[in-house]
Amino acid sequence: MPVRPKRRPTTLRLLPGGSPRLRLGSLEVVAAPEGESPFPVEARVCEEDTFLVLSAPAEIREPLEHPVRIFTALWQARPYPPGTVLVQRGRPTRLLAVVYDLEAEPICREEWVAAALAELLTRAREKRLRSLALPLLGTRGRLPAARFGALLKDALARGAPAGLARLWLVAPDEQSEEILRALGP
Repeated sequence: MPVRPKRRPTTLRLLPGGSPRLRLGSLEVVAAPEGESPFPVEARVCEEDTFLVLSAPAEIREPLEHPVRIFTALWQARPYPPGTVLVQRGRPTRLLAVVYDLEAEPICREEWVAAALAELLTRAREKRLRSLALPLLGTRGRLPAARFGALLKDALARGAPAGLARLWLVAPDEQSEEILRALGP
């Protein structure tokens, strides 16, 4: 029977001038605020609602199509189920995680975030992503950051993509250590 090497314990460390980071096996997890990317990412996750309103541009532009076509498209539009992940090509790739339903109460639920995290990891595996930027899904809908961390820890335990080496948790400074503690042992 082969001898398995001992696993190094998971540790949380703060580097001078750096962001809090955590190692989960071969995955390096770094918590840093928006605009302070600790490394280049191949894909970014964006929080989205069932009708994809949250990612719509905030600017008002002249329509390129006839108004009747626009109204017809709106009439025929169907919501995406919460927990769905959509892929938008580009550099970096955008993964739209549908975790909000603006017509529901509450607008965000743990099971939707858990489903989206599982789907995100599947997409990361399919796309062979090595680095990913992930906001704290659902926390704008009142899901506590520590609870998001527990959901992410469960999702990673069930099936972290083998090639994923770096995960940037896009988190405000005041939540960085809390989220990494929730991921730790």
